[in-house]
Amino acid sequence: MVSAKPWQIESTLKLVLRLVLCFAVGGLLASAARAAFGAKLVEDSLLNLFLAALMFQVAALVVIAFFLREHHTDWAAAFGFRTNWRAAIVAGLVVGVLAVPLVWGLQWLSAELLTRAGFDLREQEAIRLLRGAHALGQQVFVGVVAILLAPPVEEMFFRGILYPLIKQSGFPRWALWGVAVLFALIHGNLTIIIPLVALAVALALLYEWTDNLLAPIIVHAVFNAANFAMMFFISASGKLPTHP
Repeated sequence: MVSAKPWQIESTLKLVLRLVLCFAVGGLLASAARAAFGAKLVEDSLLNLFLAALMFQVAALVVIAFFLREHHTDWAAAFGFRTNWRAAIVAGLVVGVLAVPLVWGLQWLSAELLTRAGFDLREQEAIRLLRGAHALGQQVFVGVVAILLAPPVEEMFFRGILYPLIKQSGFPRWALWGVAVLFALIHGNLTIIIPLVALAVALALLYEWTDNLLAPIIVHAVFNAANFAMMFFISASGKLPTHP
């Protein structure tokens, strides 16, 4: 069971507003860069990737650090990083390896059903970024963000903060399913909503079992690494798919 957290609703709302502000500033910076250097040049450069990572993942880490400071706690205490950390790492690796084919299967099934239903499926953001990353340095940068930055940031926000806050407020089902749906929706692609909801529920249950956010972070990183590796090798053949 996840240990009780000191999160307050007011502080969490401030956290969300700060994140939204960071995203807005990131959008303004990207627009300014396009105006100054040309849209095509910015989209095809490392600058676009750097701005995205700076204003999303890096800014989120800073905002979460302020959030923890407001609650007079540190990273390890807040997210259980010292709790049976060896077992949490092993559990994360095992569940991550098992989750990849299962989530991929759900993703393929979801894409097939949506295609047959007549939906025009958009290209996933990760695929679009990798398609635009022509140079090796750009591809490495996308991989670092996807595997090393995104998992801890997303897990700390969704599983580490939102999930226990809503659960402790007396809404355990909303905590489990509501946060999972929100996690899937922010990825902005119809095809992956159901697979990501399933993955998010599994991550929350794993957090409950280990009481250490390292386990969900590792599962998330393994899943992103598998996706990145698949897209990287497919991109090398020049045949990136628009859906699985």
